[in-house]
Amino acid sequence: ITVPSVESEVKEYAGKDIGYIALNRFGDTTTEEVASAVKDLMKQDIQGLIFDVRFNGGGYFDKGVDLSSMFLEKGKVVSVAHREGEPIHHYASGRPIAPTIPMVVLINEGSASASEILAGALQDNGRATIIGKKSFGKGTVQEVFELPGGTSIRITTARWLTPNGTDLGKEGVHPDIDVDRTKEDIEAEKDPQLDAALELLSK
Repeated sequence: ITVPSVESEVKEYAGKDIGYIALNRFGDTTTEEVASAVKDLMKQDIQGLIFDVRFNGGGYFDKGVDLSSMFLEKGKVVSVAHREGEPIHHYASGRPIAPTIPMVVLINEGSASASEILAGALQDNGRATIIGKKSFGKGTVQEVFELPGGTSIRITTARWLTPNGTDLGKEGVHPDIDVDRTKEDIEAEKDPQLDAALELLSK
């Protein structure tokens, strides 16, 4: 069974239609799948958009940049700081498809890598409210070097920084609104993080 990487629906809350997109993982076709889901939801006259990257371990650095660009008119998305030289800045493409819709990104301790690029970029650009728990903190580029005798060493060669300069590997992304979802909540099919997002966007 292949779980689609993108799931989307319209949720009705307090008389408002709120778009919801869950991104389970980043893959080759993520950019196209998300773009298609966003356009589809926008046609349905939604009043807000929730982007859920909880438990999304990321991967695909460039997809994190692509996705952020969908929601930003302009601005810095992420910087890559190498051991030497100036950081390399990556900017929004300037071709957004949903630059103004009120937006929440849901994160938790399982959100890592490209998920953190997206959340950090939208948070620092003032584009989205981040709800949930602090993200995993995996903003590094690592390379493995083989050593004689069959051992290997993993060295961090670069770090990812949010637009405001937060080191994702050290800090992760801190939510604007801290909401927990306990094991008991999950078992009872309760989702206080999603509820908080719906509440905020339906105001």
